[in-house]
Amino acid sequence: MIEYGETTDYGYQEVVHNSDVYHSMTLKKLRSGTTYHYRIKGVDAYNNAAVSGDYTFKTADFSPYSVQVDPTSNSAVVSWVNTPNSLADAAVKYWPLDGTAETDAKTEGTKEVSRGRHSITISDLKPATTYKFRVYSFDSDLNLAMSSIDTFETLGLLVTDVSVETDVSIATITWKTNVESDSHVEYGLTAKMGKVTGDYRMTTNHKVVIEKLLPGTKYYYAIKSKDDYSNIASRGERTFETKPFKISSIKVGESTNSATVSWTTNIASVSTVEYRAGANAASKSIGDDKLATNHSVLLKNLKDSTTYYFKIKSRDKDDNLAESDGIQTFTTKSLGNILTQDPDASKINEMELTATSAKISWKTSTPTT
Repeated sequence: MIEYGETTDYGYQEVVHNSDVYHSMTLKKLRSGTTYHYRIKGVDAYNNAAVSGDYTFKTADFSPYSVQVDPTSNSAVVSWVNTPNSLADAAVKYWPLDGTAETDAKTEGTKEVSRGRHSITISDLKPATTYKFRVYSFDSDLNLAMSSIDTFETLGLLVTDVSVETDVSIATITWKTNVESDSHVEYGLTAKMGKVTGDYRMTTNHKVVIEKLLPGTKYYYAIKSKDDYSNIASRGERTFETKPFKISSIKVGESTNSATVSWTTNIASVSTVEYRAGANAASKSIGDDKLATNHSVLLKNLKDSTTYYFKIKSRDKDDNLAESDGIQTFTTKSLGNILTQDPDASKINEMELTATSAKISWKTSTPTT
């Protein structure tokens, strides 16, 4: 028999009924980290009794250690180990460091009993916020292991992977955040910026398209995202440059009284040619209002053997203007020497003749009347 308890009054006993010279007994449902008194009593076959003196032992502390917290912006994984390595359930009590009392704390627990090591995920936390917490474990004997109060801080709202793609009058800016937030870009021609565009939909993958920009122009911009808790993440002043609005591949096909001017642009735009006969003559303008990247304009009723001065202009849907470099020229062809096949009197019999008509055919180098 063993008598045991937390004092020398003992109060509990366990009896072994088999008779032997070697004895062993396991005492259960003891409190962790507690000093117990015990003594041994024995009776032999002749009812002779023996009693030992008072002895003590202390149970191992059932306490959490190696408590770790791995926070994100809106959650945290709390893990710890219990001593001894016994089966136990677990819970975490947590509350924000904003004057909230522990009595108003939230508790996240698990009904899964595990041996020694525990891990609990806390969700729906605020970014960039400090929380107090403590962990609990209960073993099968209802021993309670409780840590002291500690703190952790969730991560702030972060902006990453910023990318910009530009065209002549458009810029597409993309970025990512670690929590759902809205998408806004401030931009302008100077570091003061001044214009804002964006989207209030909450997401972690952001995309803002800025339109009606000036071609070939440097812009300043800054990214801003705000989450449901009014935390703001930003990327400060940066720059991008739109692509220039270009006119290229200019060609002119001349005749005696007309010319076809053709060119290409790197963005759909309307077609206009300003031209004049001579450097000091009044200018005329002709064009096409269709948006295109391949342009062709026919200039009619020109004078033969004349130098014309011209300039190309193309305007896109956002009213951006591209012009050809400087004043360019072309010269219409001469009407002189345009006959490449004269009538041949010796071949008159080959002409189409009737009693009252004669059909004479010839060829010119350019279309003529």
